[in-house]
Amino acid sequence: MGKQITLSLTDTEYKKLMTLYHLGHLVEDSVTEKTRQQMLQEMELMQKLGKQAHQCGSKNVQVDGDMYGITLEMEDSFLETF
Repeated sequence: MGKQITLSLTDTEYKKLMTLYHLGHLVEDSVTEKTRQQMLQEMELMQKLGKQAHQCGSKNVQVDGDMYGITLEMEDSFLETF
């Protein structure tokens, strides 16, 4: 395991990071196929980011049980981008 990095983001910065991350996946996934391990690693990263943002009071995170995700408002903003 590599060295741990701690980030401190504002809610606005978190929203921008998630937007860029998800939009990047739309483009990347259109040309590459991922292994199960790659998908699980990405899901783990998204859960870490979502959990931390939720614990810090982000308005851009929704929680369903023990799963963290972006809000529907954020997803809708992706549609405006395309």
